[in-house]
Amino acid sequence: MATTKIHKITSSPDGCVYYAMKDKIGFLRDEIADSIAYAVDDKTGEVIYYTLSSYQNCVQSNAVETFHSLAEHGRGKFKRESPRTKNGEEVVAWHLHQNFDGMEVSPAVANEIGLKLAQEVFGCFAVVVSTHTNTENIHNHIVINAWDEDGRKWNNCNSNYRRIREVSDRLCEEYGLRVLHHTQEMKLMSYTDKDGVARKFEPTDRKIEMIKDRESGDAKNIEISDYRNSPTYEQAAGKKETNIRVITQDIDNLLSVVDSYDELLSRLVDLGYTINDKKVNGDWLKHVAFTAPGQERGTRDYRLGDFYTREKLTKYISSLVADRASAVHPHGEDEPIDVDALKHFERYDYGKVNLDDINDRFRAAYDESGNRTIMQRADPEVKIIADVRALDSKVKGIINTSGIEKIIKDQAQARNGRKPYRANSRSERLVLQIQEGFESLRFIESRGLRSRDQIKGLHKAVLGSYNRNTESLVLAEQLIAHLESVLDTPQKMADIATRMAVLSDDGEYMLESYGEDTAKLAQYQKVVEQYKISDDDGVDALAARIEAARARVSKIKVQLQAYRKELDGYERCEKVFRRIDFVREIKKEKGR
Repeated sequence: MATTKIHKITSSPDGCVYYAMKDKIGFLRDEIADSIAYAVDDKTGEVIYYTLSSYQNCVQSNAVETFHSLAEHGRGKFKRESPRTKNGEEVVAWHLHQNFDGMEVSPAVANEIGLKLAQEVFGCFAVVVSTHTNTENIHNHIVINAWDEDGRKWNNCNSNYRRIREVSDRLCEEYGLRVLHHTQEMKLMSYTDKDGVARKFEPTDRKIEMIKDRESGDAKNIEISDYRNSPTYEQAAGKKETNIRVITQDIDNLLSVVDSYDELLSRLVDLGYTINDKKVNGDWLKHVAFTAPGQERGTRDYRLGDFYTREKLTKYISSLVADRASAVHPHGEDEPIDVDALKHFERYDYGKVNLDDINDRFRAAYDESGNRTIMQRADPEVKIIADVRALDSKVKGIINTSGIEKIIKDQAQARNGRKPYRANSRSERLVLQIQEGFESLRFIESRGLRSRDQIKGLHKAVLGSYNRNTESLVLAEQLIAHLESVLDTPQKMADIATRMAVLSDDGEYMLESYGEDTAKLAQYQKVVEQYKISDDDGVDALAARIEAARARVSKIKVQLQAYRKELDGYERCEKVFRRIDFVREIKKEKGR
């Protein structure tokens, strides 16, 4: 199944074309790792998702130049100014999104479908079809030049958009993909706006059913403008549903990696949640309320579903802990441990830490009260320590101590100067791998991580919060830009009114521009009424709203920095374990 959506490009088409063709950087997702093309940067851990592009009536090397030359040809052929949008901007290209459902199609097939769509619908137009794989859904970015080879412009009317839909659905069916047949036909309905202009819209399925019921007499009292069909209601309902989905998804990601309900709440707080769980006297509230990062109001547990109440989750987590305990394998026979000899390390630095001081099975730690405790090392810690010892023996077999110290110093200088460090020799790569192993070991210890599954689960949870906050940041910045434009509206109206008064006796102005200024003035007046900024109080209220949005942007940016730091730690761990697994597989192959 593929959905389509098209919008106009009124600025230069360059940015849109380059964005479509460029490879994307993201984070590796296990569920699609076997079906897409990607590469992992060994130094940063970033995943580069390759973009698959194809071209119609242009080639990769000069796609942008072709777009510009066709535009100039189109403008020159008709010897007149090109038709513009209502706000006076010229449409120079169209950007069509073709979004496939999940991973039901390979990138190659998706690109082939997009190219066939372009050939059938936009045959004489220059088109770039780029398939992206960096999100949960494979999708095509199809950029169409506004002018075809004969200088004619694309008319994005309802019939043409209906044709795009029909061709996309037919191609999906030909390739064995699902199609929502009840939405194949574009159901346009006519209405007359308050100015008497005939317009069309595509209503929701619910509105269609309500219209049918009203026409048949089955629901005479139901109005199409019922509040449940209003944008405000739909936005509020959608927001409520999104809040619940976000919270339950984060809880689900953490269930397999926590040992108690209290730890679950603590991990959620680490993700940026606000939890309202207990009274002042320490007793549990009847219902625990969760407020995810970016959400304005909390959601009580019973609204998440019966499974997510404190009692049910406590019982479920206990059962998981029991299952994990039954599957625990000791590292070896019990041996006497010299507790006093165990050292606590705030951090591990190669060259400064004596590997003989690191115990393979136990480590010293301090609880919240500052009391010294002894903890058995988890499997991930044991694997990293064994790997570091093996790497250390290889390094010392290649270079001497002074050589190791120089490499460590060079790497530290690069890190402090925030410059990329390139390991050119085998010894440099080995030292870098040891440092990454030590950093991962300390990260695992400091966060109490016990297994690879837990590392993956928490990584997924943090990544989800990071992505949601990134989306919130974009929306907040867009809101600020919009409100700032609205805030300028009274001044724009004053400028137009002044111009109309000054030029009222200018015949040329009255003939050519007076009507346009009158229309703008009416449009601006609607904005003033909508945002209630006709007086100083309204302007001040809108300015306060903008400041609140800016404060929200600052808060989100701080949260994103914290998430990015956490993600760096989890991704470094995954990188280290992938390398350890790779070495183990090589040894197995050699031993066969």
